[in-house]
Amino acid sequence: MLIPSKLSRPVRLEHTVVRERLLAKLSGANNYRLVLITSPAGYGKTTLISQWAAGKNDLGWFSLDEGDNQQERFASYLIAAIQQATGNHCAASEAMVQKRQYASLSSLFAQLFIELADWQCPLYLVIDDYHLINNPVIHDAMRFFLRHQPENMTLVVLSRKPAAAGHCQPARPRSASGDWQPAAGLYPPGSETIFRLPSDVANRSRRQQPAVRRCRRVGHRAAAHRPLRPPE
Repeated sequence: MLIPSKLSRPVRLEHTVVRERLLAKLSGANNYRLVLITSPAGYGKTTLISQWAAGKNDLGWFSLDEGDNQQERFASYLIAAIQQATGNHCAASEAMVQKRQYASLSSLFAQLFIELADWQCPLYLVIDDYHLINNPVIHDAMRFFLRHQPENMTLVVLSRKPAAAGHCQPARPRSASGDWQPAAGLYPPGSETIFRLPSDVANRSRRQQPAVRRCRRVGHRAAAHRPLRPPE
């Protein structure tokens, strides 16, 4: 049985500060395959993405806890979040997780992408608190996920630790032969935008919202590869 709150986006946003500049940057998130939001606890990652997600129907939300390091549980919630976003479009994938009839997370995701091939609308999947995942099998599966997800899907990952969020980035190809090595930077070019909330504002009042230290965008889905922008 799945816990509904783990699949529900926060909705109590009446008394929160609206970060217009960050929301403006996020308005083009559908042009990116991956959005990483990183900052320490209490800096407003979840609130920011909740504000951005308001009114988006084609969006699934998955709030992680330490128990989600179990592969079967992670798979069940992730597919449930996709079902939430697509109005139960992926019935075969849902049946596979319910019966645990898949050889690996990657094989399950492959079936999911087959079902999503005819989903024409923009699709968003938010995974909150990814720093709680320490299972290397799940990290590998999420790299597979990002490499093969549909072009109209955007994966939004929230984490307290940049290193933890980086685990879900795909490996960088080492040569034309297709060999892979651990990612040394952002990959794939043209896919990601990163927001980092600064750690040097810890002594400020909690009512004062920290500014973004830097936003790095690496290209665009349809654009040519471009170098990383320097920190602002």
